[in-house]
Amino acid sequence: MGIWPERQSFSDSDLSPIPSRWKGVCETEPDFSASACNQKIIGAKAYYRGYVSYLGKPMDESKESKSPRDTEGHGTHTASAAARSVVANASFYQYAYGEARGMAAKAQIAAYKICWSFGCFDSNILAAMDQAIADGVDVISLSVGATGYAPEYYHDSIAIGGFGAAQHGIVVSCSARNSGLGSFTAVNVAPWILTVGASTIDREFPADAVLGDGRIFSGVSLYFGSPFLDFQLPLVYAGDAGNSYCYIGSLTPWKVQGKFVVCDRGGNAKVEKGSAVKLAGGLGMILANIAGNDEELIADSHLIPATMVGEEASNELRNYIKSSQFPTATINFRGTVIGTKPPAPKVAAFSSRGPNKEVNEMGVNLIDQRREGNSKLFVP
Repeated sequence: MGIWPERQSFSDSDLSPIPSRWKGVCETEPDFSASACNQKIIGAKAYYRGYVSYLGKPMDESKESKSPRDTEGHGTHTASAAARSVVANASFYQYAYGEARGMAAKAQIAAYKICWSFGCFDSNILAAMDQAIADGVDVISLSVGATGYAPEYYHDSIAIGGFGAAQHGIVVSCSARNSGLGSFTAVNVAPWILTVGASTIDREFPADAVLGDGRIFSGVSLYFGSPFLDFQLPLVYAGDAGNSYCYIGSLTPWKVQGKFVVCDRGGNAKVEKGSAVKLAGGLGMILANIAGNDEELIADSHLIPATMVGEEASNELRNYIKSSQFPTATINFRGTVIGTKPPAPKVAAFSSRGPNKEVNEMGVNLIDQRREGNSKLFVP
């Protein structure tokens, strides 16, 4: 976690001066100078002693930084979603052009880096939360949580730290986690914590899968590459060409070369599946939801022409490939569409379920800020 302060999302233009009651500091390191802080980022500190104790040796600073700088992307993402300054002319290439802003665009940010390559350690979490209280924050926002089911409050560092914050009148807002449809998958459910799930919005990036028999299945994609010619290509199911999940190196080249490949969702990163198809000679991909994913669609910036379709359409696709002598497909990319179909907001399939989940917030297909060099960068 941490923060990438140079992003336009953290501009301090037209912001109020730093409050006189603020006691926080901007911790400097060679890759995080004092100029990284301003009237937007008013505090930054890294907590790594618990992590180093776990390692039993110094951390590898060629791979991660002891400074507050974000080396993974998640911290910059969550900070900008919560309190990004207004950014005009934001887009992802030609998609979702407009104005981007955080939930509290005029709010000031203190970044407390607590997570590292091997996880988020309780001692780091508690030390950071105690420091945030002492520094004088008004809100603590945490997008981390326990693995598995929610632990008992007295074993939960976030619940313990959050209780102390609540005693000081600080709102503690935490992610319910992204563990999906099962019962009791939500974490951070202590009654003094605002537990936040994820929901869809009314903006889509439609990319329809068009089959050779004329059927059209709705999908989504953020593919932006070479212009895609509107003609049908042979269609093959990855399960018949090596591996249904399209792991790197698992596909038989002669079976996928020059074709659209249907890859099942799950097992590896969605964009990585497209890379596997490309390396094997495939020209496009249809990412197929499986049981458990339901009809949830998440747009990704794919390496090759690709779209994601829901579970029902995925089943129809597989049946079409089995029953047709020469199955073909193409994709119709339709850009950015705002409307009532599908209806929104709807709880995201990946969002953890209760109990004690108080609110759902926009969490699917958002314009997002990432660290420099991160492949999911959306806002300049």
